[in-house]
Amino acid sequence: MLSFLVVIGISQYSSEESSADSDGTYVGVGVTYELFDTGTGHTATASWDGTTAEVTVDATVVQDGKTYLVDTLTPFAENSVVTKVVIKSNSHLTMGVGTFYNNHALVSIELGEDIKELPANFCAASNNLTASSLTTINLENVETIGANAFQNCSRLVTVDLSKTENIGAYAFDGCTVLTSVTLSQKLDTLGNYAFHGCGLQSIIIPGSIISPGIGAFKLCTGLEEIILDPNFKSIGEHMFENCKSLKSIDLKNVQGIGTSAFRFCTALESITIPDTTKAIDDMAFDGCTSLISCNLGSGLEKLGCLVFQNCPISGKMVIPASLKSISVFQTGVPTFPMSLAEIEVDSANPYYASKDGILYDKAMKTVLYCPGAKTGEVTIDASVDAYAFTGCHLTKITILDGAKTIGTAAFQASANDPTLMEIVFPQSLESIGNSMLSGQTKLKSIVLPSELGTLGGRLFEGLTGLEYVVFPKTSFITDSKFSFNGATFTFSDGSTQPASKKNTEITSLKEKRFVWDGSAVSKFYEISDDQVLLTKYIDGIVSYQAIPKGKAYADIPIASEGLSFAGWFNDPSMTVAYGNEDAVASDLILYAKFIPETHTVTYKVDGEVVGEVKTYDYGTELFVNGVYEKIGYTVSDWSCTGATLVDGKITIEGEDVVFTATSTVNQYTITFDTVGGSAVDAITQDYNSSVSVPSAEPSKDGYRFVMWTPEVPASMPANDVILKAVWAIVATANADGKSVVTLDSETSSFIPAAETKEITVEIRENTAVKVEDASNLVGKTVISKVEPVSNSTGVSGTAYEFTFTADGTQYNGKIQVTLPYTKEDGKEPVVYFWNGSESTKMNVVSSTETSVTFETDHNSTYVVASETPSKDDGASFLLYFGILMIAGICVSMLVGFNFYRKKA
Repeated sequence: MLSFLVVIGISQYSSEESSADSDGTYVGVGVTYELFDTGTGHTATASWDGTTAEVTVDATVVQDGKTYLVDTLTPFAENSVVTKVVIKSNSHLTMGVGTFYNNHALVSIELGEDIKELPANFCAASNNLTASSLTTINLENVETIGANAFQNCSRLVTVDLSKTENIGAYAFDGCTVLTSVTLSQKLDTLGNYAFHGCGLQSIIIPGSIISPGIGAFKLCTGLEEIILDPNFKSIGEHMFENCKSLKSIDLKNVQGIGTSAFRFCTALESITIPDTTKAIDDMAFDGCTSLISCNLGSGLEKLGCLVFQNCPISGKMVIPASLKSISVFQTGVPTFPMSLAEIEVDSANPYYASKDGILYDKAMKTVLYCPGAKTGEVTIDASVDAYAFTGCHLTKITILDGAKTIGTAAFQASANDPTLMEIVFPQSLESIGNSMLSGQTKLKSIVLPSELGTLGGRLFEGLTGLEYVVFPKTSFITDSKFSFNGATFTFSDGSTQPASKKNTEITSLKEKRFVWDGSAVSKFYEISDDQVLLTKYIDGIVSYQAIPKGKAYADIPIASEGLSFAGWFNDPSMTVAYGNEDAVASDLILYAKFIPETHTVTYKVDGEVVGEVKTYDYGTELFVNGVYEKIGYTVSDWSCTGATLVDGKITIEGEDVVFTATSTVNQYTITFDTVGGSAVDAITQDYNSSVSVPSAEPSKDGYRFVMWTPEVPASMPANDVILKAVWAIVATANADGKSVVTLDSETSSFIPAAETKEITVEIRENTAVKVEDASNLVGKTVISKVEPVSNSTGVSGTAYEFTFTADGTQYNGKIQVTLPYTKEDGKEPVVYFWNGSESTKMNVVSSTETSVTFETDHNSTYVVASETPSKDDGASFLLYFGILMIAGICVSMLVGFNFYRKKA
């Protein structure tokens, strides 16, 4: 078609040229100009010379003193020679259709600023398999671009159409790497498929477009961003179809969305229909497989068919008050998404209504649509339109009196997903449409209304689970020869119901009941006068059968694995037991009760039960206990009998379950840290075995071994232990009986020498203890400690815990204790004894810049503090000083008086 159009264009130009008298030719740069004298002026027709690669088309040429206006450019022949064309500015130039059609080597076209219109097929390639080399063309002054002008220019990357008002159909179709396009704010016409299949990633759509064209951006698979001008009104048919990268779009003030406008935009996630939108046409969002949200605007008046097919929108969709027309179904396929669970209609809508998430007409007389994801049971009191419940996932539908008709395929199952198990028809029902229950293979019974007027075709076709059928009490009309298709009904006398005919009255089935005999599918036999209907509910599943009248029914159902039959009951709550010794006189409904088998789970270690033995129902899934913890022993992983252990879990099945494990006693080690003394061998033994104190005590020069801390345990504990040697320094005394003991960081004990009279214990810097009368400590093990402790006494200062014992007994003799203290100007050191509830000031013997010494005779907590001397102490000093001064004066006067008396 493209080649045909080009040929026609060339022929037209040839005929026009031949109508004027030739004035000779002129040769330019790659162009031959045929010159014409028209009688009113001089014109020239430009044609490629057939050999030059870089061509310039002039606006005028001069020959023999005449200036010829170039007004026609003849299409170049198909070639692979021309690489560049320059067309000088020329407002009179007309270019032929297909000017550079299939010029395969043409890379660059430079247009003069007065070139405003490009013809159809201007630089097109016949198809995208025929290479186009065009990469550069300046279009910023062009106002009109003809149809197919740059079709299949597969190397064109960017174009500026900022002055273009009309873009023809398929103008840039197949420009697969065209990623950047600037559209004019005066663009009026956007032709059909103008940018079809382009490589656009982003586009700004101006508001000036009156005619958007069909499929303008269809198959722009890389298009991620579409920005609509607020004045843009209508999205055309197929406009963005198959734009697979589009995730979202702001529809601004769009008034209409055309057929298939966003069809197969598989990345589109959500859409908000603005209040300005009046209509959404057929299949607008069909196949948008990521679309999970769509809000309909408040101005929507028309919703076409199949609009949201294959969209995963779930939950609820709200129908606005403005909506006048909904194409609910097209040949059984709904316009709404199949995953929708609820429809809500604005109460102000004059055309539609909703109840329990189902769409009705405004008068609530007809059900129009039940959402596909609606589950459970529903009750309706209206007629049912064709396909209304198609694909929904209800288990029970009850239609109340008042309903008159049920349409074609009204309860048809969705493909391979039947759910309907029970349907109740009203006595008011007059007609049933064709294929009403098609595909509902889980349906067990059909009880037709007692006065049904018309029975549609194929009612029983494909109902492979059907077991019980009740026909009306009156005769009825079959409106199809296929009314009984899919089922055979055999009467008590052995005859069968003949095939139906269109508009035939059926009387033979009045008040007849038929049950499946459990053999061939869809073959039903009449319940005779000597039979009754038994309806059984087993594990919630209903079944029907005919049993003899006058006999007791005592069959025991086969219990599912893990269950035991517990009897038949007459009520669904299973509180009234059925007495199976009585003869059955009428139709019987029984409910089978089953109770689960139970089994115990026991854990044993070394053959002894550990923990509680528990009982579980059959089928219970359990996580296995962790490895049992037994003090002093290593316990193995569990092994299991009565169940299969998989990934740390079991399922209770047909046996009691026993987990067993064994334990092995652990060995632990007692290590003796002699703190610099002679070594003592470690002891390694089984847990809880008897431990003997080492026979050899350690030795250490200048020290005597006191004990192990902690003490050597009587039996091996359930962990490794390190016992530390406690040493006492063996003190010495000088000839005066004075002894000085210096403790180290590991030692707090010492033993005074026999001749000791006074002893000083240096614990650490500025910390010491002095006992002036130490003779009663001789030969005893003395412990001397001073440790800083947390101050909770209520007295401000630094707290210390003082301990001084002899052979484990508190020493109560007079002791001088030196503690750290930092001198403060104008203050004096004080020490308080804290008895746990109150403080007592101690007698301070002396102090230095860094320590304070006080007297005590007991172990306790002491607080070192600084205090300002009280005023009373100052006054006493002044009084004492004054008395001394007066006494001195008196003595002086007496001495003087005696001196003068003697002299006299």
